[in-house]
Amino acid sequence: MGQRRYSFPGSLTRVIGIVTFFELLILLCCVLGAGIRKTSGRQEQAVMISGSLIGTEAEQPAEVEETQEMPGEEAQSAQEQSNTVPTNSAQSDPMPSETEQELSAAGETSPEMAAAGTVSEPGIRVRLTVSDYSSEYHEFVTISCDGTFQLQTGEKAQIYTGGQTVTISRDHPFFQDGSIRVSSETGGVRIDSIAHRNLVNTYPGILDLYLEDAGIRIVNELGLEAYVERVVPSEMPASYGREAAMLQAVCTRTYAYQKLTNGVMDAYGAAVNDSTDYQVYNAAPVHETSSLASSDTRGIVMTWQGKPFVPYFFSTSCGYNSDNAIWGGEILPFLRTQNLTYQGEINYYSEEEFRAFIMNWDYPAYEDDCTWYRWNYTIGLEDLKQSLSERLTEQLAAGTGIRAVDSAGAECTADPLWLNGLQNIVVTKRLSGGMAGEVAILCEQGTICLDKEMVIRNVFGSPARVYINRSSQGRSESEGNYLPSAFFYPCANYEGDQLISFTFYGGGNGHGIGLSQNAAHAMLQMGLTWQEVLQFFYLGTGMTKMYP
Repeated sequence: MGQRRYSFPGSLTRVIGIVTFFELLILLCCVLGAGIRKTSGRQEQAVMISGSLIGTEAEQPAEVEETQEMPGEEAQSAQEQSNTVPTNSAQSDPMPSETEQELSAAGETSPEMAAAGTVSEPGIRVRLTVSDYSSEYHEFVTISCDGTFQLQTGEKAQIYTGGQTVTISRDHPFFQDGSIRVSSETGGVRIDSIAHRNLVNTYPGILDLYLEDAGIRIVNELGLEAYVERVVPSEMPASYGREAAMLQAVCTRTYAYQKLTNGVMDAYGAAVNDSTDYQVYNAAPVHETSSLASSDTRGIVMTWQGKPFVPYFFSTSCGYNSDNAIWGGEILPFLRTQNLTYQGEINYYSEEEFRAFIMNWDYPAYEDDCTWYRWNYTIGLEDLKQSLSERLTEQLAAGTGIRAVDSAGAECTADPLWLNGLQNIVVTKRLSGGMAGEVAILCEQGTICLDKEMVIRNVFGSPARVYINRSSQGRSESEGNYLPSAFFYPCANYEGDQLISFTFYGGGNGHGIGLSQNAAHAMLQMGLTWQEVLQFFYLGTGMTKMYP
Protein backbone atom coordinates (compact mmCIF):
# COMPACT_ATOMS: atom_id res chain seq x y z
CA MET A 1 0.00 0.00 0.00
CA GLY A 2 1.50 3.36 -0.99
CA GLN A 3 2.64 5.98 1.50
CA ARG A 4 -0.25 8.12 2.72
CA ARG A 5 0.00 11.82 1.78
CA TYR A 6 -1.38 14.67 3.86
CA SER A 7 -2.35 18.12 2.54
CA PHE A 8 -3.26 21.20 4.47
CA PRO A 9 -6.45 23.10 3.66
CA GLY A 10 -6.25 26.81 2.78
CA SER A 11 -7.59 27.98 6.14
CA LEU A 12 -4.73 26.21 7.90
CA THR A 13 -2.25 27.99 5.64
CA ARG A 14 -3.60 31.35 6.69
CA VAL A 15 -3.32 30.41 10.36
CA ILE A 16 0.31 29.37 9.89
CA GLY A 17 1.12 32.85 8.74
CA ILE A 18 0.21 34.38 12.10
CA VAL A 19 1.10 31.74 14.68
CA THR A 20 4.46 31.47 16.36
CA PHE A 21 6.95 28.76 15.43
CA PHE A 22 6.24 26.94 18.70
CA GLU A 23 2.50 27.04 18.12
CA LEU A 24 3.06 25.73 14.58
CA LEU A 25 4.93 22.69 15.86
CA ILE A 26 2.12 21.89 18.29
CA LEU A 27 -0.48 22.23 15.56
CA LEU A 28 1.39 20.02 13.10
CA CYS A 29 1.89 17.28 15.71
CA CYS A 30 -1.83 17.23 16.42
CA VAL A 31 -2.77 16.94 12.75
CA LEU A 32 -0.22 14.27 11.93
CA GLY A 33 -0.93 12.33 15.11
CA ALA A 34 -4.61 12.10 14.28
CA GLY A 35 -3.82 10.88 10.78
CA ILE A 36 -1.36 8.28 12.00
CA ARG A 37 -3.83 6.95 14.57
CA LYS A 38 -6.50 6.70 11.87
CA THR A 39 -4.19 4.84 9.47
CA SER A 40 -2.85 2.53 12.19
CA GLY A 41 -6.33 1.56 13.35
CA ARG A 42 -7.33 0.73 9.78
CA GLN A 43 -4.29 -1.47 9.18
CA GLU A 44 -4.89 -3.46 12.38
CA GLN A 45 -8.17 -4.72 10.88
CA ALA A 46 -6.61 -6.10 7.70
CA VAL A 47 -5.01 -9.45 6.94
CA MET A 48 -1.49 -8.96 5.61
CA ILE A 49 -0.72 -11.49 2.90
CA SER A 50 2.80 -11.32 1.51
CA GLY A 51 2.81 -7.54 1.41
CA SER A 52 -0.73 -7.14 0.03
CA LEU A 53 -3.91 -6.60 1.96
CA ILE A 54 -7.02 -8.71 1.89
CA GLY A 55 -9.32 -6.67 3.88
CA THR A 56 -10.63 -3.19 4.33
CA GLU A 57 -13.23 -1.99 1.91
CA ALA A 58 -10.78 0.32 0.15
CA GLU A 59 -8.35 -2.51 -0.47
CA GLN A 60 -10.91 -5.03 -1.77
CA PRO A 61 -10.03 -6.04 -5.38
CA ALA A 62 -12.14 -4.21 -7.91
CA GLU A 63 -14.63 -6.29 -9.87
CA VAL A 64 -13.02 -7.56 -13.07
CA GLU A 65 -14.83 -6.88 -16.32
CA GLU A 66 -16.16 -9.96 -18.11
CA THR A 67 -14.13 -9.05 -21.17
CA GLN A 68 -11.39 -10.15 -19.67
CA GLU A 69 -6.47 -23.57 -16.52
CA MET A 70 -3.60 -28.67 -13.48
CA PRO A 71 -6.23 -30.85 -13.29
CA GLY A 72 -8.27 -30.87 -10.18
CA GLU A 73 -11.70 -32.04 -11.01
CA GLU A 74 -14.49 -33.83 -9.17
CA ALA A 75 -17.27 -34.75 -11.56
CA GLN A 76 -19.83 -35.26 -8.82
CA SER A 77 -23.43 -34.18 -8.54
CA ALA A 78 -23.77 -30.52 -7.73
CA GLN A 79 -26.57 -31.46 -5.36
CA GLU A 80 -23.86 -31.99 -2.74
CA GLN A 81 -22.58 -28.50 -3.50
CA SER A 82 -26.00 -26.92 -3.22
CA ASN A 83 -26.15 -28.31 0.31
CA THR A 84 -23.30 -25.94 1.21
CA VAL A 85 -25.30 -22.94 -0.02
CA PRO A 86 -28.49 -21.72 1.71
CA THR A 87 -31.58 -22.92 -0.12
CA ASN A 88 -32.56 -19.38 -1.06
CA SER A 89 -29.10 -18.43 -2.27
CA ALA A 90 -30.10 -18.41 -5.94
CA GLN A 91 -32.52 -15.58 -5.15
CA SER A 92 -30.12 -13.73 -2.86
CA ASP A 93 -27.95 -10.77 -3.75
CA PRO A 94 -24.73 -12.45 -5.03
CA MET A 95 -22.48 -10.24 -2.91
CA PRO A 96 -21.06 -11.05 0.53
CA SER A 97 -22.90 -9.57 3.48
CA GLU A 98 -21.38 -6.61 5.31
CA THR A 99 -20.55 -8.96 8.18
CA GLU A 100 -18.68 -11.30 5.85
CA GLN A 101 -16.76 -8.37 4.34
CA GLU A 102 -15.75 -7.24 7.82
CA LEU A 103 -14.67 -10.75 8.81
CA SER A 104 -12.69 -11.06 5.59
CA ALA A 105 -11.07 -7.72 6.31
CA ALA A 106 -10.11 -8.60 9.84
CA GLY A 107 -9.09 -12.15 9.03
CA GLU A 108 -11.41 -13.42 11.74
CA THR A 109 -13.26 -16.71 11.97
CA SER A 110 -16.88 -16.47 10.87
CA PRO A 111 -19.55 -16.92 13.59
CA GLU A 112 -20.60 -20.27 12.14
CA MET A 113 -17.05 -21.63 12.32
CA ALA A 114 -16.44 -20.16 15.77
CA ALA A 115 -19.61 -21.81 17.02
CA ALA A 116 -18.39 -25.10 15.61
CA GLY A 117 -15.17 -24.73 17.59
CA THR A 118 -12.95 -24.68 14.49
CA VAL A 119 -10.32 -22.26 15.75
CA SER A 120 -7.13 -24.26 15.15
CA GLU A 121 -5.66 -25.97 12.12
CA PRO A 122 -7.57 -29.17 11.39
CA GLY A 123 -6.11 -32.45 10.23
CA ILE A 124 -7.14 -34.29 7.09
CA ARG A 125 -7.15 -37.97 6.15
CA VAL A 126 -6.40 -38.88 2.54
CA ARG A 127 -6.93 -42.24 0.82
CA LEU A 128 -3.89 -43.11 -1.32
CA THR A 129 -4.27 -44.68 -4.76
CA VAL A 130 -1.91 -46.93 -6.70
CA SER A 131 0.66 -45.40 -9.05
CA ASP A 132 -1.68 -45.00 -12.04
CA TYR A 133 -4.61 -43.84 -9.88
CA SER A 134 -6.74 -46.77 -11.08
CA SER A 135 -7.53 -48.18 -7.62
CA GLU A 136 -7.39 -47.44 -3.90
CA TYR A 137 -6.52 -51.10 -3.17
CA HIS A 138 -2.84 -52.08 -2.95
CA GLU A 139 -1.48 -55.63 -3.21
CA PHE A 140 1.45 -54.64 -0.99
CA VAL A 141 2.95 -51.52 0.57
CA THR A 142 6.72 -50.89 0.63
CA ILE A 143 7.92 -48.39 3.25
CA SER A 144 11.32 -46.78 3.80
CA CYS A 145 12.64 -43.80 5.74
CA ASP A 146 15.91 -41.95 6.27
CA GLY A 147 15.26 -41.97 10.01
CA THR A 148 13.75 -44.40 12.50
CA PHE A 149 10.17 -45.49 11.85
CA GLN A 150 7.81 -48.03 13.39
CA LEU A 151 4.83 -50.26 12.66
CA GLN A 152 2.25 -50.54 15.38
CA THR A 153 -0.98 -52.46 15.96
CA GLY A 154 -2.63 -52.64 19.35
CA GLU A 155 0.11 -53.33 21.92
CA LYS A 156 2.57 -54.63 19.30
CA ALA A 157 5.25 -52.46 17.70
CA GLN A 158 8.23 -53.09 15.43
CA ILE A 159 10.96 -50.47 15.04
CA TYR A 160 13.12 -50.01 11.92
CA THR A 161 16.30 -47.95 11.73
CA GLY A 162 17.01 -45.37 9.06
CA GLY A 163 17.76 -46.85 5.64
CA GLN A 164 15.75 -50.01 6.23
CA THR A 165 12.88 -51.02 3.96
CA VAL A 166 9.83 -53.09 4.86
CA THR A 167 7.17 -54.55 2.56
CA ILE A 168 3.73 -55.10 4.07
CA SER A 169 1.59 -57.66 2.24
CA ARG A 170 -1.83 -59.12 2.92
CA ASP A 171 -0.38 -61.87 5.14
CA HIS A 172 1.54 -59.52 7.47
CA PRO A 173 0.95 -60.85 11.03
CA PHE A 174 0.05 -57.39 12.39
CA PHE A 175 -3.16 -57.45 10.34
CA GLN A 176 -4.40 -60.26 12.61
CA ASP A 177 -4.86 -57.65 15.35
CA GLY A 178 -6.45 -55.00 13.14
CA SER A 179 -5.01 -52.08 11.22
CA ILE A 180 -1.33 -51.12 11.06
CA ARG A 181 -0.09 -47.63 11.87
CA VAL A 182 3.20 -46.42 10.36
CA SER A 183 4.90 -43.41 11.92
CA SER A 184 8.31 -41.77 12.12
CA GLU A 185 9.94 -39.28 14.45
CA THR A 186 11.38 -37.56 11.39
CA GLY A 187 7.90 -36.52 10.30
CA GLY A 188 7.19 -38.81 7.39
CA VAL A 189 8.01 -41.97 5.46
CA ARG A 190 8.44 -42.87 1.79
CA ILE A 191 6.04 -45.25 0.09
CA ASP A 192 8.29 -46.88 -2.50
CA SER A 193 5.40 -48.86 -3.97
CA ILE A 194 3.60 -45.67 -5.10
CA ALA A 195 5.05 -43.58 -7.91
CA HIS A 196 2.53 -41.01 -9.06
CA ARG A 197 3.79 -39.39 -12.26
CA ASN A 198 6.90 -41.58 -11.84
CA LEU A 199 7.76 -39.87 -8.55
CA VAL A 200 8.32 -41.71 -5.25
CA ASN A 201 7.51 -39.20 -2.54
CA THR A 202 7.62 -38.81 1.24
CA TYR A 203 4.30 -38.71 3.08
CA PRO A 204 4.22 -36.52 6.19
CA GLY A 205 2.17 -37.40 9.25
CA ILE A 206 1.13 -40.99 9.81
CA LEU A 207 -0.10 -43.86 7.62
CA ASP A 208 -2.91 -46.21 8.59
CA LEU A 209 -3.14 -49.50 6.66
CA TYR A 210 -6.38 -51.48 6.53
CA LEU A 211 -6.76 -55.01 5.10
CA GLU A 212 -9.88 -55.59 3.02
CA ASP A 213 -10.92 -58.39 0.65
CA ALA A 214 -9.88 -56.32 -2.40
CA GLY A 215 -6.47 -55.40 -0.98
CA ILE A 216 -4.75 -52.99 1.41
CA ARG A 217 -6.09 -49.48 1.79
CA ILE A 218 -3.73 -46.70 2.88
CA VAL A 219 -4.92 -43.56 4.65
CA ASN A 220 -2.47 -40.70 5.21
CA GLU A 221 -3.28 -38.43 8.16
CA LEU A 222 -1.62 -35.03 8.27
CA GLY A 223 -2.23 -31.38 9.02
CA LEU A 224 -4.27 -29.38 6.54
CA GLU A 225 -1.42 -26.97 5.79
CA ALA A 226 0.99 -29.82 5.01
CA TYR A 227 -1.69 -31.20 2.69
CA VAL A 228 -2.06 -27.85 0.93
CA GLU A 229 1.73 -27.57 0.54
CA ARG A 230 1.76 -30.88 -1.37
CA VAL A 231 -1.34 -30.33 -3.47
CA VAL A 232 -0.28 -26.94 -4.83
CA PRO A 233 2.76 -28.12 -6.87
CA SER A 234 0.78 -31.18 -8.00
CA GLU A 235 -2.00 -28.99 -9.35
CA MET A 236 -0.21 -25.80 -10.42
CA PRO A 237 3.31 -25.80 -11.94
CA ALA A 238 5.82 -24.02 -9.71
CA SER A 239 7.08 -22.30 -12.88
CA TYR A 240 3.84 -20.31 -12.98
CA GLY A 241 5.15 -18.25 -10.07
CA ARG A 242 4.20 -17.29 -6.54
CA GLU A 243 0.95 -15.46 -7.32
CA ALA A 244 -0.40 -18.49 -9.17
CA ALA A 245 0.70 -20.71 -6.30
CA MET A 246 -1.06 -18.46 -3.77
CA LEU A 247 -4.25 -18.59 -5.82
CA GLN A 248 -4.02 -22.39 -5.97
CA ALA A 249 -3.29 -22.61 -2.25
CA VAL A 250 -6.49 -20.76 -1.36
CA CYS A 251 -8.51 -22.90 -3.78
CA THR A 252 -6.94 -26.08 -2.41
CA ARG A 253 -7.49 -25.14 1.23
CA THR A 254 -11.07 -24.02 0.59
CA TYR A 255 -11.89 -27.27 -1.19
CA ALA A 256 -10.42 -29.40 1.61
CA TYR A 257 -11.95 -27.29 4.39
CA GLN A 258 -15.41 -27.62 2.90
CA LYS A 259 -14.96 -31.39 2.66
CA LEU A 260 -13.89 -31.52 6.31
CA THR A 261 -16.79 -29.42 7.56
CA ASN A 262 -19.65 -30.94 5.55
CA GLY A 263 -19.46 -34.14 7.64
CA VAL A 264 -19.13 -36.56 4.71
CA MET A 265 -16.38 -39.05 5.62
CA ASP A 266 -15.77 -42.70 4.79
CA ALA A 267 -15.50 -45.50 7.35
CA TYR A 268 -11.85 -44.56 7.96
CA GLY A 269 -12.50 -40.87 8.48
CA ALA A 270 -11.11 -39.86 5.09
CA ALA A 271 -12.80 -37.10 3.11
CA VAL A 272 -10.72 -37.25 -0.10
CA ASN A 273 -8.28 -39.37 -2.07
CA ASP A 274 -5.10 -38.23 -3.81
CA SER A 275 -6.36 -38.19 -7.42
CA THR A 276 -8.30 -35.89 -9.73
CA ASP A 277 -11.44 -37.38 -8.14
CA TYR A 278 -10.76 -34.65 -5.59
CA GLN A 279 -7.36 -32.90 -5.71
CA VAL A 280 -4.02 -34.33 -6.84
CA TYR A 281 -1.87 -34.76 -3.72
CA ASN A 282 1.87 -35.45 -3.44
CA ALA A 283 2.45 -36.07 -7.17
CA ALA A 284 5.21 -33.46 -7.49
CA PRO A 285 8.23 -32.46 -5.43
CA VAL A 286 7.63 -29.88 -2.72
CA HIS A 287 8.87 -26.59 -4.14
CA GLU A 288 9.92 -23.39 -2.39
CA THR A 289 7.44 -21.35 -4.44
CA SER A 290 4.47 -23.48 -3.48
CA SER A 291 5.64 -23.78 0.14
CA LEU A 292 5.89 -20.02 0.52
CA ALA A 293 2.52 -19.54 -1.15
CA SER A 294 0.93 -21.99 1.25
CA SER A 295 2.42 -20.29 4.32
CA ASP A 296 1.60 -16.79 3.01
CA THR A 297 -2.09 -17.70 2.76
CA ARG A 298 -2.22 -19.91 5.85
CA GLY A 299 -5.76 -20.47 7.14
CA ILE A 300 -7.47 -18.42 4.42
CA VAL A 301 -10.48 -19.95 2.67
CA MET A 302 -13.08 -18.57 0.33
CA THR A 303 -16.65 -18.32 1.58
CA TRP A 304 -20.10 -17.79 0.13
CA GLN A 305 -22.58 -16.25 2.56
CA GLY A 306 -20.24 -17.07 5.44
CA LYS A 307 -19.62 -20.72 4.54
CA PRO A 308 -16.78 -22.46 2.70
CA PHE A 309 -17.75 -23.87 -0.69
CA VAL A 310 -16.20 -26.23 -3.23
CA PRO A 311 -14.20 -24.00 -5.62
CA TYR A 312 -14.28 -26.09 -8.77
CA PHE A 313 -11.21 -25.67 -10.94
CA PHE A 314 -9.75 -27.38 -13.98
CA SER A 315 -6.74 -27.22 -16.26
CA THR A 316 -7.56 -25.51 -19.55
CA SER A 317 -10.61 -23.97 -21.15
CA CYS A 318 -11.66 -23.98 -24.81
CA GLY A 319 -12.22 -20.23 -24.55
CA TYR A 320 -15.30 -20.55 -22.35
CA ASN A 321 -15.99 -22.19 -19.01
CA SER A 322 -19.41 -23.26 -17.75
CA ASP A 323 -21.64 -23.41 -14.69
CA ASN A 324 -22.53 -26.66 -12.88
CA ALA A 325 -25.77 -27.42 -14.78
CA ILE A 326 -24.32 -30.64 -16.26
CA TRP A 327 -24.10 -32.13 -12.75
CA GLY A 328 -27.73 -31.44 -11.87
CA GLY A 329 -29.04 -29.87 -8.70
CA GLU A 330 -29.16 -26.18 -7.94
CA ILE A 331 -27.06 -23.85 -10.10
CA LEU A 332 -24.43 -22.38 -7.80
CA PRO A 333 -24.84 -18.59 -7.92
CA PHE A 334 -21.12 -17.79 -7.77
CA LEU A 335 -20.34 -19.90 -10.87
CA ARG A 336 -21.00 -18.08 -14.13
CA THR A 337 -20.01 -18.81 -17.70
CA GLN A 338 -17.10 -16.55 -18.64
CA ASN A 339 -15.83 -15.54 -22.08
CA LEU A 340 -12.10 -16.29 -21.88
CA THR A 341 -11.36 -15.25 -25.46
CA TYR A 342 -10.25 -11.90 -26.85
CA GLN A 343 -13.35 -11.72 -29.04
CA GLY A 344 -17.01 -10.96 -28.46
CA GLU A 345 -19.56 -13.54 -27.42
CA ILE A 346 -20.48 -16.39 -29.76
CA ASN A 347 -23.81 -18.21 -29.81
CA TYR A 348 -22.45 -21.45 -28.37
CA TYR A 349 -25.93 -23.00 -28.39
CA SER A 350 -25.79 -22.99 -32.20
CA GLU A 351 -24.16 -26.14 -33.59
CA GLU A 352 -22.98 -24.30 -36.69
CA GLU A 353 -21.41 -21.46 -34.74
CA PHE A 354 -19.88 -23.71 -32.07
CA ARG A 355 -18.45 -25.97 -34.77
CA ALA A 356 -16.69 -23.04 -36.45
CA PHE A 357 -15.37 -21.89 -33.06
CA ILE A 358 -14.08 -25.23 -31.81
CA MET A 359 -12.46 -26.13 -35.15
CA ASN A 360 -10.55 -22.82 -35.25
CA TRP A 361 -7.14 -23.58 -33.75
CA ASP A 362 -6.13 -19.93 -33.89
CA TYR A 363 -9.14 -18.40 -32.15
CA PRO A 364 -7.54 -15.74 -29.92
CA ALA A 365 -7.95 -16.45 -26.20
CA TYR A 366 -6.06 -16.38 -22.91
CA GLU A 367 -5.02 -20.01 -23.44
CA ASP A 368 -4.52 -20.16 -27.20
CA ASP A 369 -0.89 -21.25 -26.69
CA CYS A 370 -1.74 -24.09 -24.28
CA THR A 371 -1.37 -27.76 -25.23
CA TRP A 372 -5.02 -28.69 -24.74
CA TYR A 373 -6.62 -25.47 -25.95
CA ARG A 374 -7.56 -27.36 -29.12
CA TRP A 375 -7.44 -31.12 -29.81
CA ASN A 376 -8.95 -33.77 -32.07
CA TYR A 377 -8.75 -37.44 -32.95
CA THR A 378 -10.07 -39.51 -35.84
CA ILE A 379 -11.20 -43.11 -35.52
CA GLY A 380 -12.36 -45.60 -38.15
CA LEU A 381 -15.98 -46.71 -38.10
CA GLU A 382 -15.36 -50.33 -37.08
CA ASP A 383 -12.89 -49.36 -34.35
CA LEU A 384 -15.38 -46.82 -33.03
CA LYS A 385 -18.19 -49.39 -32.96
CA GLN A 386 -16.01 -51.74 -30.90
CA SER A 387 -14.91 -49.00 -28.50
CA LEU A 388 -18.44 -47.67 -28.04
CA SER A 389 -19.79 -51.20 -27.44
CA GLU A 390 -17.24 -51.87 -24.68
CA ARG A 391 -17.70 -48.53 -23.00
CA LEU A 392 -21.46 -48.47 -23.22
CA THR A 393 -21.57 -51.92 -21.63
CA GLU A 394 -19.48 -50.58 -18.72
CA GLN A 395 -21.68 -47.51 -18.31
CA LEU A 396 -24.90 -49.53 -18.49
CA ALA A 397 -23.57 -51.70 -15.66
CA ALA A 398 -23.06 -48.51 -13.64
CA GLY A 399 -26.68 -47.63 -14.37
CA THR A 400 -26.52 -43.87 -14.90
CA GLY A 401 -26.46 -41.27 -17.63
CA ILE A 402 -27.87 -43.41 -20.49
CA ARG A 403 -31.35 -43.44 -22.01
CA ALA A 404 -32.62 -45.08 -25.19
CA VAL A 405 -35.60 -45.14 -27.55
CA ASP A 406 -36.19 -47.79 -30.20
CA SER A 407 -36.92 -47.09 -33.86
CA ALA A 408 -40.63 -46.80 -33.04
CA GLY A 409 -39.93 -44.06 -30.46
CA ALA A 410 -40.61 -46.18 -27.37
CA GLU A 411 -38.30 -45.85 -24.35
CA CYS A 412 -36.25 -48.98 -23.74
CA THR A 413 -32.91 -50.23 -22.44
CA ALA A 414 -29.95 -49.36 -24.64
CA ASP A 415 -28.48 -52.33 -26.48
CA PRO A 416 -24.79 -52.12 -27.51
CA LEU A 417 -25.64 -54.45 -30.42
CA TRP A 418 -27.44 -51.51 -32.01
CA LEU A 419 -24.01 -50.07 -32.78
CA ASN A 420 -23.71 -52.49 -35.69
CA GLY A 421 -26.09 -50.10 -37.43
CA LEU A 422 -24.38 -46.87 -36.31
CA GLN A 423 -25.44 -43.96 -38.52
CA ASN A 424 -24.34 -40.77 -36.79
CA ILE A 425 -23.36 -39.07 -33.53
CA VAL A 426 -24.84 -35.65 -32.79
CA VAL A 427 -24.92 -33.21 -29.88
CA THR A 428 -28.62 -32.65 -29.22
CA LYS A 429 -28.21 -30.20 -26.33
CA ARG A 430 -25.53 -27.70 -25.45
CA LEU A 431 -25.14 -26.02 -22.09
CA SER A 432 -23.61 -22.68 -21.23
CA GLY A 433 -20.17 -22.15 -22.72
CA GLY A 434 -20.86 -24.77 -25.41
CA MET A 435 -20.47 -27.88 -23.24
CA ALA A 436 -22.19 -30.94 -24.69
CA GLY A 437 -25.11 -31.56 -22.35
CA GLU A 438 -26.68 -34.42 -24.30
CA VAL A 439 -25.28 -36.56 -27.11
CA ALA A 440 -27.29 -38.97 -29.28
CA ILE A 441 -25.86 -42.08 -30.95
CA LEU A 442 -28.15 -42.67 -33.94
CA CYS A 443 -28.51 -46.32 -34.99
CA GLU A 444 -30.84 -48.18 -37.33
CA GLN A 445 -32.61 -49.90 -34.42
CA GLY A 446 -32.88 -46.87 -32.14
CA THR A 447 -31.14 -43.95 -30.48
CA ILE A 448 -28.88 -44.04 -27.42
CA CYS A 449 -28.74 -40.78 -25.44
CA LEU A 450 -25.98 -39.77 -23.01
CA ASP A 451 -26.58 -36.85 -20.66
CA LYS A 452 -23.89 -36.94 -17.93
CA GLU A 453 -20.55 -35.17 -18.35
CA MET A 454 -18.27 -38.05 -17.37
CA VAL A 455 -20.45 -40.62 -19.14
CA ILE A 456 -20.13 -38.59 -22.34
CA ARG A 457 -16.37 -38.22 -21.92
CA ASN A 458 -15.88 -41.88 -20.97
CA VAL A 459 -17.88 -43.26 -23.90
CA PHE A 460 -16.29 -41.13 -26.63
CA GLY A 461 -12.67 -41.06 -25.42
CA SER A 462 -9.92 -42.19 -27.79
CA PRO A 463 -9.13 -45.88 -27.18
CA ALA A 464 -5.45 -45.08 -27.75
CA ARG A 465 -5.69 -42.02 -25.44
CA VAL A 466 -3.68 -40.05 -28.03
CA TYR A 467 -4.90 -36.73 -29.40
CA ILE A 468 -3.61 -34.25 -31.92
CA ASN A 469 -3.16 -30.99 -30.00
CA ARG A 470 -1.00 -27.89 -29.66
CA SER A 471 1.94 -29.58 -27.90
CA SER A 472 5.41 -29.19 -29.38
CA GLN A 473 5.18 -32.78 -30.66
CA GLY A 474 1.79 -32.07 -32.21
CA ARG A 475 0.09 -34.81 -30.19
CA SER A 476 0.08 -36.21 -26.68
CA GLU A 477 -1.63 -38.74 -24.42
CA SER A 478 -4.53 -37.73 -22.22
CA GLU A 479 -4.20 -38.17 -18.46
CA GLY A 480 -7.36 -40.26 -18.29
CA ASN A 481 -9.03 -42.80 -20.56
CA TYR A 482 -11.72 -40.31 -21.59
CA LEU A 483 -12.17 -37.20 -23.71
CA PRO A 484 -10.09 -34.27 -22.45
CA SER A 485 -13.30 -32.28 -22.06
CA ALA A 486 -17.00 -32.24 -22.97
CA PHE A 487 -16.55 -29.17 -25.17
CA PHE A 488 -16.45 -30.99 -28.51
CA TYR A 489 -18.09 -31.48 -31.88
CA PRO A 490 -18.41 -34.98 -33.47
CA CYS A 491 -18.00 -34.99 -37.24
CA ALA A 492 -18.97 -37.92 -39.48
CA ASN A 493 -16.57 -38.52 -42.38
CA TYR A 494 -17.74 -40.00 -45.68
CA GLU A 495 -16.13 -41.44 -48.78
CA GLY A 496 -18.79 -40.81 -51.34
CA ASP A 497 -21.99 -42.00 -49.64
CA GLN A 498 -20.11 -44.41 -47.36
CA LEU A 499 -19.60 -43.51 -43.68
CA ILE A 500 -15.98 -44.41 -42.94
CA SER A 501 -14.90 -42.63 -39.73
CA PHE A 502 -15.56 -39.94 -37.15
CA THR A 503 -13.43 -37.02 -36.02
CA PHE A 504 -13.99 -35.52 -32.59
CA TYR A 505 -12.95 -31.86 -32.52
CA GLY A 506 -12.63 -30.40 -29.04
CA GLY A 507 -11.04 -27.85 -26.79
CA GLY A 508 -9.93 -27.61 -23.18
CA ASN A 509 -8.86 -30.13 -20.55
CA GLY A 510 -10.97 -30.94 -17.51
CA HIS A 511 -14.61 -30.57 -16.53
CA GLY A 512 -14.69 -26.92 -17.55
CA ILE A 513 -16.54 -25.64 -14.48
CA GLY A 514 -15.27 -22.78 -12.36
CA LEU A 515 -11.69 -21.53 -12.53
CA SER A 516 -9.44 -22.39 -15.46
CA GLN A 517 -5.90 -22.63 -14.10
CA ASN A 518 -4.17 -21.72 -17.35
CA ALA A 519 -6.50 -18.78 -17.92
CA ALA A 520 -5.78 -17.67 -14.36
CA HIS A 521 -2.05 -17.86 -15.09
CA ALA A 522 -2.51 -15.69 -18.19
CA MET A 523 -4.49 -13.12 -16.19
CA LEU A 524 -1.76 -12.96 -13.55
CA GLN A 525 0.82 -12.38 -16.28
CA MET A 526 -1.30 -9.47 -17.49
CA GLY A 527 -1.08 -7.81 -14.09
CA LEU A 528 -4.14 -8.94 -12.14
CA THR A 529 -3.63 -10.02 -8.55
CA TRP A 530 -4.53 -13.51 -7.36
CA GLN A 531 -7.37 -12.00 -5.32
CA GLU A 532 -8.82 -10.31 -8.42
CA VAL A 533 -8.60 -13.54 -10.42
CA LEU A 534 -10.47 -15.45 -7.71
CA GLN A 535 -13.16 -12.77 -7.64
CA PHE A 536 -13.49 -13.01 -11.43
CA PHE A 537 -14.14 -16.75 -11.40
CA TYR A 538 -16.06 -17.01 -8.10
CA LEU A 539 -18.34 -13.99 -8.23
CA GLY A 540 -19.37 -12.31 -5.01
CA THR A 541 -17.43 -14.61 -2.69
CA GLY A 542 -15.41 -13.48 0.30
CA MET A 543 -12.26 -14.61 2.11
CA THR A 544 -12.03 -15.62 5.76
CA LYS A 545 -9.05 -16.60 7.88
CA MET A 546 -10.35 -19.71 9.64
CA TYR A 547 -7.37 -20.30 11.94
CA PRO A 548 -4.08 -18.56 12.78
